Amino acid sequence: MENLVITFLGTNDYEKVNYYLDNPENAYFTPFPLVAYLKLNAFNLEKLRVKVFVTEEAEKKNLNYLKCELEKIGVNTSQIEKVTIKKGSNENEIRENFETLAESLEKGFEKAEESVIIDFTFSLRSIPILGMIAVLYARALSKRKDSSFPKIEMIYGAYEIGGKKEGRAPIFDLSSYFGLLELSLAVDEFINYGTAERFGELAENLEESPEKELAKRLQKLLEYVYVLRCPKIKNFSLRNINWKELEEKAESRELFTPELLREITDEVKVFKEKSSEWERILWAVEWCVKHNLYPQAYTILREVILNYACSLLVSQKPYEEDHRIRKDVESLLSRVARPQKRECAKDLLKQDKKAGNLSDEKLEKLVDAARLLYGKNSVSWFRNDIDHCAFGKKKERRKEPEELKKELSRFLEEVKKLLL
Repeated sequence: MENLVITFLGTNDYEKVNYYLDNPENAYFTPFPLVAYLKLNAFNLEKLRVKVFVTEEAEKKNLNYLKCELEKIGVNTSQIEKVTIKKGSNENEIRENFETLAESLEKGFEKAEESVIIDFTFSLRSIPILGMIAVLYARALSKRKDSSFPKIEMIYGAYEIGGKKEGRAPIFDLSSYFGLLELSLAVDEFINYGTAERFGELAENLEESPEKELAKRLQKLLEYVYVLRCPKIKNFSLRNINWKELEEKAESRELFTPELLREITDEVKVFKEKSSEWERILWAVEWCVKHNLYPQAYTILREVILNYACSLLVSQKPYEEDHRIRKDVESLLSRVARPQKRECAKDLLKQDKKAGNLSDEKLEKLVDAARLLYGKNSVSWFRNDIDHCAFGKKKERRKEPEELKKELSRFLEEVKKLLL
């Protein structure tokens, strides 16, 4: 099945008018906006399933009429299924109608390949609101987790605009508002919950565009953070995305709005603007702090400090891939972290062949790096406490999550002072 269609019928006397989409001259004469929508969009009618939600009274009065109109454009009656609902005259009936609609949508998501079309024209006033909620609810319950969801299309035939006087009426395509709802959820989940999976789902349903590219990149960025790909994070950039086109489209409300786009750009501006490698990696630490990703944050911080120390001691950059150099620097910093007096720590550095010719300013930074990395209650100490699942420390020295987060914020500020 390529498309699932869901429509509602009431008990009114529906009059035939010329329903149109964008061009009033290109219309179809029918009492049902859905029929005109399917005809004008040239859907593959052979691969279509229509579910008509009706009360018993609406079924008697209008169901056969709708079937006849659908047959005229090529829909076989075997493709049309009646779904009986209640009048919705009390909260219990409204709840039952919602559950019926959600169940149909859930099954539809699992079978539809192209899109799910929902016609709200002849529904009760509460149905459009319940319908949008039912779509999200059904998607959450759907077993279709390994492929993209079908496109959601929502329409409303506005008979009241010109229908009676002019004999023609527009069909409003409300699909973009569901897209805006999904995008709003994606932005909320990205900023407040630290996940970009919904951006990935949106990207699957978008044509090639700056919006699609941004959604894919944001998902990829968080993948790098979750699995600690620091070289990828430090080289990550959003500067080559067409931000001008994105902003223009946001102004016209094609998908983003200016407000939603601003929320995203404020969050990832370090990758949109010119910035240093350290700033980009520290963004990842801040992100982890914000979203309670303690193991990632402590591990990245430890590597940041170590790589910064290597950058002070080694003129070029073989240290990033040279395990021996990194081990030598770790050994040196471990020794420097032991003396209580800073002057003693600096003397140890001056005796080292790599550090001996450094300026006092760089020696001071190396002492700070050593103490952050290996001093009492250091970044490495907390990182190890997490990595060993609190089994590797004496019971009284194990840290609770609140303390881990508090110390993490302190470490982050100290590393910022060291690097920036």
